[in-house]
Amino acid sequence: MAWQKNKILLVSVTTDSNGRKVVYRYLTNKSKGGGKAKGNLAPLKLKKYNPKTNSHTVFVETKYK
Repeated sequence: MAWQKNKILLVSVTTDSNGRKVVYRYLTNKSKGGGKAKGNLAPLKLKKYNPKTNSHTVFVETKYK
């Protein structure tokens, strides 16, 4: 799974109108910029527009399973 080392998986978990858990995934490339702190271990959080829910949702970085 070499492609995973260049990608970041972001996940948003919400509930639909029936009460079921719905998971939305968003893949993005890792940044190749050089000016970042190396000790930053906090997960990445992005607020992206989700056309399926017609609103902005917060996507949190997770690990591949």
